[in-house]
Amino acid sequence: MCGDNKRGQLGIPLDSLTPDKVEGTLVRVPLAIGEPLRDPSDKGAPKVRIVAVSAGRDHSLCLSEEGRAFAFGAATDGQLGLSTSNVAMDRDVFEPTQVESLKRTRLTGVAAGQSHSLFLSGDGAVWSTGKADNGALGLGNVKVAHSPKAVKR
Repeated sequence: MCGDNKRGQLGIPLDSLTPDKVEGTLVRVPLAIGEPLRDPSDKGAPKVRIVAVSAGRDHSLCLSEEGRAFAFGAATDGQLGLSTSNVAMDRDVFEPTQVESLKRTRLTGVAAGQSHSLFLSGDGAVWSTGKADNGALGLGNVKVAHSPKAVKR
C-alpha cells in the first residue's frame, strides 16, 4: 500500500515507517500492510490471505480468502464497524482489525465509501456501517452506525 497514512488508512503503524520510505505521513513506496494479519489468539495460525481491498476517504477494508473483513484507518464516524456497543471510537486504527460482529458470516465483498462501509455475504445479505450522508447506509433514518447493521431486502 502507498499514499497518505495520516489516519492509518494504509494499515501500516506509523512507528514502523522509516525516513527512506516516507515524507511526513505520505508513504512513497509500496509497503505491505500491518503484519502479522492472523488470529492474535493463535500464534501458530497461518497468515491471512487477502483477496480484495477497498479504499474510502480515510479508511480501508480487506476481505480474506475465508470471507472475513478487516478494517483500518479513520474510525470516528463508525466507518470501520469495529464498535461492539455502537459507540463512537475515539481513535484511528493503524493495523488491520477484524470486524468481529461479522466473523460468523462468510463475506464475499467489501466496499469503502467516503465515510461508510458495506459488506456483502454469499447469500446476498448486505450490512452497512458509518455515516449516512445522502442515505449511504440504506438504513432509513439512521444517521450514524458504529457497528454493521443489516440492510433490509
